[in-house]
Formats: sequence, structure tokens, C-alpha cells
Amino acid sequence: MYQTSKQYQIKITSLTPICIGDGQKLSPFSDYKLKRDKLIYLNHEKIKGALENNPNLIDDYVEGIILGKDNTGNNFDVEIFFLNRAKLALNALTQRTIDSTVNPKGNKNLYTIIKNSGVHPYIPGSSLKGAVKTTLLYNWLMDKNNHWCEDYLKLYDKNSMGKLSKKEDNLPKGKKALEEKLNKELNSFEFAVSDSAPLPEDSIKAIDTKRLHLKTGRLIIPQTWEAIKENCSATITISSIKANKNKLLSWSEICKTINSYTQNSNDIEWEIFENCGMENDNLSDNFYDNLFSFYEKMNNEIENATSNTCYLRLGSGKGYYFNSIGLALYNADETEDKKLFVNFLRDNGFGKIYNRKNRRWEDFDLQSDEFPLTRVLDFETYNPLGWIKLELLKEKE
Repeated sequence: MYQTSKQYQIKITSLTPICIGDGQKLSPFSDYKLKRDKLIYLNHEKIKGALENNPNLIDDYVEGIILGKDNTGNNFDVEIFFLNRAKLALNALTQRTIDSTVNPKGNKNLYTIIKNSGVHPYIPGSSLKGAVKTTLLYNWLMDKNNHWCEDYLKLYDKNSMGKLSKKEDNLPKGKKALEEKLNKELNSFEFAVSDSAPLPEDSIKAIDTKRLHLKTGRLIIPQTWEAIKENCSATITISSIKANKNKLLSWSEICKTINSYTQNSNDIEWEIFENCGMENDNLSDNFYDNLFSFYEKMNNEIENATSNTCYLRLGSGKGYYFNSIGLALYNADETEDKKLFVNFLRDNGFGKIYNRKNRRWEDFDLQSDEFPLTRVLDFETYNPLGWIKLELLKEKE
């Protein structure tokens, strides 16, 4: 007879900055101020009081926030505005301060992360649960006996089907039926994950992130984020993980599944780096060497992990293969140059680039061993985001 419940108390540790967004952004004109290695949150009540004491400043302040310019045409600076116009120093308007590695130049919105009462960050149980479910689904997909990936890839075989049909019900094993089967399997994984214990206020820092294009070497799409710092730990509780409706998985079985998935994801990263970066003069040696060293270190950590320790990625910037079933489809495609997988990617909107001159999206030469071509990095360290370590602290039935 199967056990019906088992509970694991887990220590979760951030290895690189973690950014799990709450969907909000803060403005540099009204919400925060960057100063060297600090980010200062502004106290809106104190600003409100300052404006009530100086009502003649209200219009100029509102205009500065909206337009980003002061009455002289220069970039609006909230610190200078209140110092010059109301004789108030920045510390009189400060709510709290966090560490920062952000370049203080320029006016950029700050993407904020999930926090208790807007102060203490934590890891949402839903984020970790989703990540663990992805690893369990990957494990199921890699079982050759169910043939799901092979059947799904056949939908993208243009040689046998002609042009890819959008009328799924006309296919022998239609896309709709296969996706329903996949969702049924995903929903069969039953378990609960608590939110982590709140982390201290000083476990947050501000970081700059950029996307590194592995072929051009360019850094694109800069963003500024709140992030949970490296080497911060909290506890979570995971209860009764079932890979089907009956059998409970032990924590060591879970770790084996997670580490296998993570290791396979890392393997494809190695392959892409070698194809795009090894003899690429456009890609700085600093970027390539750092990424190479980082993944070499992570591979060693995973290979030498105890049976009760595993590694995974969470949050913004974790990448395509850590956020989808793409890796299973990639591995299952035995055609030359992974043509079926490439067709799958194109059908899902990948492999297009916006031509600014012609103002339209155009296809580009999408290669399976060069996808995806960008990586989100912490611009201070050049490390990928979102790496965590999970360790068993206590088990009870």
C-alpha cells in the first residue's frame, strides 16, 4: 500500500541573483534615486508633506514626473528639485536604502520583485512548484515508451504532410489531442509547496541586466531590477510529491530528476556556446570565458551533489530551456540539423527579426544548435540569473 503523505523541509539558497517580478515598476523621477553603490527608496508621504508646505512646487513636480524634464529643459532629478526648490536634502525624503551595482547614469525604471509588505523578499511556492513540475514533465517526456515527443514532432514534418496544417483535428494524432495528453500528465503531478520564510530586508539589491547576443557580442535590452542577493538562504516546505496519482516520490528521487534535467539543460548551453562563441571575434573573451567557467562550476556542483541536494533556476532570465518542454523535443528530434524542432520553433513565433527599415518582421536563418542566441546576465558579474540550490533539512511522514 502506498504512503499518502510525506513532508520535506528544504533549505533554498540563491547562487546568483533571483528576480521573481511582481509586475510593478518604480520611476526614477518619483520613486527612487541611485547614488553610487546604493539605491534609495523615496518616502511618498514625506514628499507629499513637502509639497503641501510648498504648494507652488506642485505643478513643476508633476510636470517633471510626466515629462522627465525640469523647467530649464534638463533631465528631472528629484533630489536636485527638492534641494534647490524646497531646501530639503535627500535624507529628509528617504524611506529606506538597499545595496546596488546599478550604473547610476540615466533614467530607468526599476522592475520590482515579490516581497512581504513591500519590504521582505521571499520565494513564492508557486514559482518553485512550476519549476519542479517542469522537471517531472521532462522526465516523463524522455521516457521512450510513451512516444509523445516523437508523435508531436511528426506534426512538423513538412515532407510527409506538406504545408503544416492548422486544422488539427484532421491529423491522425492531432496537435490538440497531444497537447491535452500533455496537460493531463502535467496535472497528474500532485504536491504542495509553501512560500519560503521571509528573507531579511538587506537581502535585496539592485542590479543591471542585459541580454548578451552570442553571435554579435552586443548587449541589448537593458533592464534594472530588484534582486535577491547571492548566498541568501530560507526554508520552504514541500509536501507529498506524486509523479502519478498513487506513488509518493522520495526526496532523493526528486533530486535525481531535477539534477538530470538541469544537467541536460546545461549540456545544451555548452553546445550553443561552442557553436556561437569559440571562434567568434565579436564575442568578448570576458563574456565567453565567464560563462564557460560558470557552467563548468555548476556541472561540477551537480555531479558531486549528495543524493539530497539539487540545483535549478527560477525567475526572470532563466531562459527558454528552463521554462518549457523545448529541451525534450530537441533531444527527441533525430532528423538532420533538428529540422522538425526548428519547424516547431518557427510555428511558435521564433526565428523572426524586426526589420526597422521596412517596418516588418522577417525570417532569419534559425539553427537548432544556435537557439536561443541571447542570454540574460547580471551586468556586474556576467553570471546568469536565478540559480538556486535545494537541500533537505528534515523529513517527516
